[in-house]
Amino acid sequence: MNDREYYDRLASAYLRGRAERMSQEGPEIRAEGEKQEEKLYYFKRSPEKLPRVRMALGFLRSVWPESLLDVGSGRGAFLFPFLEEFPGTEVTAIDLLPRRVELLQDLSRGGITNLTVRQADLCSQPFPDNAFDTVTLLEVLEHIPDVDGAVRAALTELLADELGCLYGPKSFASPYAQRAYLKGRLKWADGELYDDTWGQVVLLCGLPGTGKDTWIRENCPGMPVVSLDEIRREMKVSPAESQGPVAVEARERGKEDPAKMVPEGRIEAMLERMTPPERFEAQQVEWRIT
Repeated sequence: MNDREYYDRLASAYLRGRAERMSQEGPEIRAEGEKQEEKLYYFKRSPEKLPRVRMALGFLRSVWPESLLDVGSGRGAFLFPFLEEFPGTEVTAIDLLPRRVELLQDLSRGGITNLTVRQADLCSQPFPDNAFDTVTLLEVLEHIPDVDGAVRAALTELLADELGCLYGPKSFASPYAQRAYLKGRLKWADGELYDDTWGQVVLLCGLPGTGKDTWIRENCPGMPVVSLDEIRREMKVSPAESQGPVAVEARERGKEDPAKMVPEGRIEAMLERMTPPERFEAQQVEWRIT
């Protein structure tokens, strides 16, 4: 295996643990297990971590927990990058589905000694209060009927009150400090950084022909604009063609006036993904649906 493409340490542990489990099972179960494909694709590294995973890891780097409970670990979309980056943290992973639990137990059995796996329902409060430094639930609450019960089980009121998020979202000294904290640049959540930003850039994203320029004219008269649609029209470049020349021209126009400057990476992301910045990539993201 290529460690650049796979979480090699985790995949190797899974293979060892799976082999050990199958050697201990009866002939019929072992024969059926041998027919099943080894799930190595679960351990393949993603070229770019999911935004929610990047944000969670950025926060965890600032607190570096000694113990963590991951609820609804599933196929390891968050758990595997976490185990790779935090090999010294004691991790307990729980899931409701037996096949997910079996996969993760193979991983633990195969040598990931800091991982404990249980089939459990968080709403039944299977652990005592303050058993873990940190609890993570990524894309889990929307699948739980009793959301209030799950949240109460995951975070005691005392801990939430201590962190300042019992009655609402955590407040930060400034949007700049919030962004720095979520990206791992600010270690203390209540701290402040010198704000060296030079201004505000508004990125309006949408498919070609959906009325972005019209909306700007009607709602933001006089605002300096670098319009990708306008550049395409001037250069006679179809949205289906290569957007390299359009990106180059957009960058050049952004350099003409600091008030028009758009970060190069954001232009390329808009052209490739047609998506706005993530919440942790910008000081403020507003969704306007027209």
